[in-house]
Amino acid sequence: MNNKKAIAAILLCSGLFMNIANATDVYTLEKGLYAGDVKAQYELGVKYINGDGVEKNYLKGSVLVYASAYTQKDSSLTAPIDIKNATNWQRNEIARLGEELAKNNPDAWKTLWVNTSLSELHKLADKGDATALYHLGLSTRSAEEAFTYFEKAARKNNIPSQVILAEIYNTVGGVKQDASKSLEWTRKAAENGDADSQVKMYRYYCGNFGDLVEKNEHTANEWLQKAIDQGDAYAMQEKSWNYARGDVSTPKDINKSLELYKKSMVIKINKKTENYTDYSSFAYLYLLKGDNVKSWVLFQMAKKSLHKWGKSFR
Repeated sequence: MNNKKAIAAILLCSGLFMNIANATDVYTLEKGLYAGDVKAQYELGVKYINGDGVEKNYLKGSVLVYASAYTQKDSSLTAPIDIKNATNWQRNEIARLGEELAKNNPDAWKTLWVNTSLSELHKLADKGDATALYHLGLSTRSAEEAFTYFEKAARKNNIPSQVILAEIYNTVGGVKQDASKSLEWTRKAAENGDADSQVKMYRYYCGNFGDLVEKNEHTANEWLQKAIDQGDAYAMQEKSWNYARGDVSTPKDINKSLELYKKSMVIKINKKTENYTDYSSFAYLYLLKGDNVKSWVLFQMAKKSLHKWGKSFR
């Protein structure tokens, strides 16, 4: 009798566990998400994208799907996101947040704004919350609606919205193409400390965007230095090449060039964002210095990183 009871209990428990493993209800999938179950994360994301049993939220669902696909190193799993029809700013944010979630503990999901419901975001936006306005802009598939949200947030000094607004104004055939407005919002974002916008201002003053501003290499270097002072690796590499070539009112100095490029590589390696071009460019700088040994070693590292990149998710 005891054996029969034990067998019955085992069968009951087995059935229970099978139900949990195969469950697709939102509550169970959320539990799976916080337990680190990438399949539950994926299924929950698809539900948010389709509005299946939950409030439809494209951005929220896409971040979950992307994180799961990134963890599993399978880009085919991103199909539900329909990334080709997403806006540029949605694509960038989905990738950024998805990778952040994939690389951190699942509990990181609790701290992400994208985890806030749309209804709650609307309530906060109605009260003038700039971050909520920004995330509503990210969540909508309508370019016109997104523009309205981003503009409101940008006027409240939300830096990401200022960056996106500059991009919208700069997009050929976009909702509000206006080169001077793009410059205006790029400048505001740069003044507020956005390093990418500071590098872009450097390019404006180098004359890379036509005659919107008068070319001024001194002002260009001031903007580039602001980004360097923030530890921006791309800005460091740009300045490094200026030293290597003696460009943009920068004295030619291969040693300073290598020193700055080395700093940029340390930053990129720590962030795991280094790529083939980084290593091959570094190798070329050593070639200019006449150090063939270090140049050869770095070229081998470049080849290795290219092979690794070819196998990676992105």
